Amino acid sequence: MRVALVLLIASVLSARGADELWGPVDVAHCEDISCVSGRRATEEDVKQGRACFYIAGGDVRPLDISLPHCAIWHDQKSGAYIPVICIQAEVNQKIQAVGFRSLKGGNGACLLSELTLLDAPDERFIR
Repeated sequence: MRVALVLLIASVLSARGADELWGPVDVAHCEDISCVSGRRATEEDVKQGRACFYIAGGDVRPLDISLPHCAIWHDQKSGAYIPVICIQAEVNQKIQAVGFRSLKGGNGACLLSELTLLDAPDERFIR
């Protein structure tokens, strides 16, 4: 499922440049980042930079997380702990998936279990 989410991200970015949608995040204004809250994301949300992925079909519901939301992502591949801003959170019968913006630019998707949700940006957000 995670691979499918990444492929969907790549496939819809051709309409607009990735730099335009997924540039660096100003932590002082992270609460103003566009996001998808209270509903499932659509392809149009991804194209407009409000979501990082969409899941077509099936029983997909939003997770009960306030968005946008500061978090620390544990990147399983590199072992790094990376500050991110969550912009969508969805659940189906099998997974709890979260789309996020990286502070340095870019986006990603991970499982909710890979995140530590924070009440506010902490010292890890200021580098």
